[in-house]
Amino acid sequence: MAEVLLYDHGPSPFARIVRLLLAEKNLGYKKRDVDYMAKSEHFEPWYAHVNPKMQVPSMTVKAEGKDKVTLTDSHDILVYMEKDFEGGTALVDPRKQRDTWAFVDAFYDIKPMALFYQNFRDKSPAVLEMMKDMHRKWVQVVEGNAEKYPELKDVYLKKKEDMLAYRAAYMESSDAFAPNKKKVDDLVDRAEELLKDSETGFLFGDYSVADVTLTCMLAMLVSFGFCSLEDKPNVAKFYNAAKKRPSWKAADIQDTIPLKMKIMMAVGSFIYKIKAAIMPKVNEGMKEADKIVSEIKETATESLDKAIGVSQSK
Repeated sequence: MAEVLLYDHGPSPFARIVRLLLAEKNLGYKKRDVDYMAKSEHFEPWYAHVNPKMQVPSMTVKAEGKDKVTLTDSHDILVYMEKDFEGGTALVDPRKQRDTWAFVDAFYDIKPMALFYQNFRDKSPAVLEMMKDMHRKWVQVVEGNAEKYPELKDVYLKKKEDMLAYRAAYMESSDAFAPNKKKVDDLVDRAEELLKDSETGFLFGDYSVADVTLTCMLAMLVSFGFCSLEDKPNVAKFYNAAKKRPSWKAADIQDTIPLKMKIMMAVGSFIYKIKAAIMPKVNEGMKEADKIVSEIKETATESLDKAIGVSQSK
């Protein structure tokens, strides 16, 4: 029996995909939660050794008589668990492999963080500012670890580079939103067409790895209000059926914003709104203070020059 260890973070949309896959395959596994918020464990050296990209999910698989396999992103995990792992329920119909994996790949061509940050940019810019501040602190943690752990210096510097690129692409700019929203709309339209002619109510026959990705994508979109299913009756029917499957609960899939995040958003919004209201006045006060200091320096310099002149004239 192979030992499967999943490095998980509950709210992560990609970790959800892996949990749902494992639940649908009826596979037992061990789980290690990686605490992003309170401890920033994803940046700790032990996890950098597991996954140099320092993101979740990751997975290790140790089968008897074989070397341990380490997988560092959800797409690789899906492929491995379907094509290479021995055991569990098959989630790809051999006759429909090409179409199934094409749908999965189309999902992975979407960058959901472009939608995630746009949601806050539109609805709660104060929370977006809070997230930017948190990201700055994370970059500082990575910089510090690059100095603190010289054996991992290159790994941490690469992570810093990736983090700055991520920030520029998704947090500081909205340019990525439109093309990624179009990809989402196109994939939902594709699903609607496939489901219209489906006898099972799923994309490619029985519930498959493609349905796993669609289920999790819809959960994410619904939670942030980016997907109305009113004009997609077949997708809506699919989604309602997916939510009733035992795997939905077993994998802890949610399509509402978790309470912890709601509280964080409310508190962050309150704090950053106050900050936005106060800082202009503070800056104005600082400018006035700088002006006064400058005048004092100028007066002091003039007085000193005069004093020196009087002293020299004597």
